[in-house]
Amino acid sequence: MQGRRPHQEDRHVKIPDLTKAAQALKMPIDHLEQPCAFLAVYDGHRGPLCAEFVAKSLHLRLLKHLSQPTTKGSEEIGLALKAVCQELDEEFLAKHRTAVDGCTVVMALLTGRLLSVAWLGDSRALLCRTTSAGTVATVPLTQDHRPSAAAEADRVREAGGMIVNLGACWKQLSSLTVVLV
Repeated sequence: MQGRRPHQEDRHVKIPDLTKAAQALKMPIDHLEQPCAFLAVYDGHRGPLCAEFVAKSLHLRLLKHLSQPTTKGSEEIGLALKAVCQELDEEFLAKHRTAVDGCTVVMALLTGRLLSVAWLGDSRALLCRTTSAGTVATVPLTQDHRPSAAAEADRVREAGGMIVNLGACWKQLSSLTVVLV
């Protein structure tokens, strides 16, 4: 079987009522459109440490940003998602500098009728919908962050990294992280 591992490296978080969770943590998000929900999948690579760290921390850190009354619209929510990812990346690297593992993430935040999706790495999100013909169609909500994609290769190079083609296997190398694809 492809991807078979002796231990599960992946984690996930599902909070169907984020408003209730925020109230329990004394970080109200009542100013956001309702309902609010949060879903995330963390794909552990080379071990569970990073995926577990992010799964325990990301939604709590996001709630701190969302509880700010100025965080209301899609732009502010997008900035909050990005900030949380950057904060956790820095914190994980500071605490676990020699760790060999990492993780990808795909997350969805529902606020009212707005669905915000954010992702890092090669994790994918698909939206399933019923067509007018009554069949189910999938709509991709993400694009893979792969070094073979021109935009991703440019991003890695601009960050001081390099892309190495090792035959059939591309690798991203940067000064901060090594991402095995």
